[in-house]
Order: sequence, then C-alpha cells, then structure tokens
Amino acid sequence: MGQTLFVTRDNGYMGVTGEALVWKKSANPTESQEQSTAKGKKPQKPTSTINAEEEQKIVPFPIHSISDVVIVGKSSLSTPCLQLLSKYDIPVHYTTEVGQYIGTFTSGTCHQKKLRRLQYEYSEDKEFCADIARQVIIGKLTNQMHTVARASNKETVAKNEKAQKEMKRVAREIKSIIGDVKKETELDKLRGYEGLAAAKYFSIFTYFLTGNLGFAKREKRPPKDPVNALLSLGYTLLAGTATTAILQVGLDPSVGWLHPEFRDRQSASLDLMEEFRSVIVDRLVIGVLNQGILNESAFEKQGSALLLKRDSLRRFIAEYAKRLNTVATNAKTEQEATYREHIYLQAKALAKAIQGKKKYHPFLLN
Repeated sequence: MGQTLFVTRDNGYMGVTGEALVWKKSANPTESQEQSTAKGKKPQKPTSTINAEEEQKIVPFPIHSISDVVIVGKSSLSTPCLQLLSKYDIPVHYTTEVGQYIGTFTSGTCHQKKLRRLQYEYSEDKEFCADIARQVIIGKLTNQMHTVARASNKETVAKNEKAQKEMKRVAREIKSIIGDVKKETELDKLRGYEGLAAAKYFSIFTYFLTGNLGFAKREKRPPKDPVNALLSLGYTLLAGTATTAILQVGLDPSVGWLHPEFRDRQSASLDLMEEFRSVIVDRLVIGVLNQGILNESAFEKQGSALLLKRDSLRRFIAEYAKRLNTVATNAKTEQEATYREHIYLQAKALAKAIQGKKKYHPFLLN
C-alpha cells in the first residue's frame, strides 16, 4: 500500500521526472520544462511519511510508492504531473489551509461498474441505508467511549474530581445512546442520535487537554481556537484518506448511507471516516497539544479564522501521516494493521455489504 504525498509549498510546483514526482522551484510550470528533465536519475525510496517539503534536498517520489496526493492551500501540480497521476488512477485531494475540503481530481475511470450500479441502487433502499448507518454510528460512538476511557486514566484527569465525574456521566450517556441506536430503524432518528452523542462527547473534550486553549464547543466554520482548528484540518485530511480508500475498492465517494448526498459532498467517504475520527484525529490533536509539539504560538489569525503557520502546518501533517501508519487491532476481527490499512479494509467491507456477500461490521479499536 502506497503513502500519501502532501504538498504544502507555494514557491514552485510539483512536476515529473520520468515515472516520479518531484518538487520544482519555478513559478511557471510548462510541458517543455517537464519534458527536458533528466530521466536517468534513480528515484529514492520514500520513507513511511512522504514529505515533498524538504528545503535542503529535493527527492523524486516514485509513482508506484504513492497512493494519493493532498494539495494544501495554494500549492500546485503541473499538467504532466496530473497526467501521470491520472494514468495510474491516483487521486488528488485539494484542501484549504484552514481545513476546508475543496474537491478531488480523479482519472474518471471505473473498473467496478457492477458494484457502482449496486451502490446507486442500494442508496435508495431505506432499510439498507439504515443498517449501514447504524453500524457506522455504533463504531463511532464505541470508539469515542474508548477515547474517553483512555483520557480518564491520565494522571492529570485522575486528580480532577469534576473531570472524572463529568467523563463518567458522558460515558454512561453515550453507552445508553448506543443501546438506542441498536434498536432504531429510521435513518433520520439514527442521525439524531449521532448528533446527540457528538455534542455530549465534545462537552468534555476540554478535560482531555492539559492546557487552557479556549475550547468550549465544536466550531467548524470557521474554527476560532487551536483545538477546533486542528480538529477541522485533521478531519479534512482523514476525509481525503477515506476518499482514496473508497475509490480504490471501486465505490463512488459521493453516494453514501448515513450522510445525505443532496449536500454535494463525498458522502460515502464521510460515512467511512466516522469510525476513525476519535481514534485517529482526536487522539492526534490531544497528543500534539499535550506533548507540546504544537502550542498557541503555532497559529495565526486569518480574518475570523485561526489557522496553522506554514511550518506548524507541515509538522501537523507529518504527525497525521505517522498516525496513519500506527498499528492498531480491530476488536471485532482481531486483525492487526495500520490505521491506513484498516480504513481500506473497512472500505472493502462496505463493498462486500453492497454485493450482499457479508454484513457490514464497523472498526472497533481493541
């Protein structure tokens, strides 16, 4: 399985050298520049985190080592670069520096036409949608409880009587909501339970953090404090990872089950990422802030929004890539794999459920 190539610089463009991508320090990417590059260089094997932002040394990234590309902010790719990525069916995700998803470039080819026809058909089946949505929500809420339990064992929280009381209360309430979700058959009510649990979960999120960073509630557009800024960016990166997995198994990212498709978003990708929000992004945000990897000085104001400074943005993305390559165990299947691999396996599980081969079960962290 390849790695994600994150591009955050804006003093050049991502170009092509033979069958590899390479950063080129030029403001005017042209085909003639691409065609004149040396093809005799042997591309170096990338590390587990492909980083196109090396100031000291520009290293080519072999096309076969890349699973997807994420363009952050004003970074750009040349036309030959897009052509090469399209040739190998490698998607390119575009996002703003604030963490707002813009869109995804794909080759437009589909090798699973029968699967997609079934996906479109079952997206109209209320019972099937409710069943998938139910499992996704159970996975999301169970993993949220896992994150709460993990945070409550921290020494700083253990000494805070109020925090302990509130966290135990919310854990009980989320557990009760899971019970309601298991019995619910109406899709809109399932969505309501998911939203209710999310509000309760984020009401105690500040207790997970060692410092006072101004977090009071989940605010998305725009994020106004460091915690919300990191959560928004992290969720956008996770949505890109989920979209890549959805495309790899042959599904259409825009047609989902839990998230309504009428809002013009990648609904299937958002469904897939729900189970991984707390175990990948939330824990990443808690970790980088509590460990001092990032602090309030890493941010700057842009209008009413708060966003990461350039160097801090690269640092956070590097930590996200490391998190994706962290090994975890699925409590349901007892399978050990990286989070990136688990996301792909869950996408495959969705495809099998659509094909009627196997009931869908969510990823549950062991």
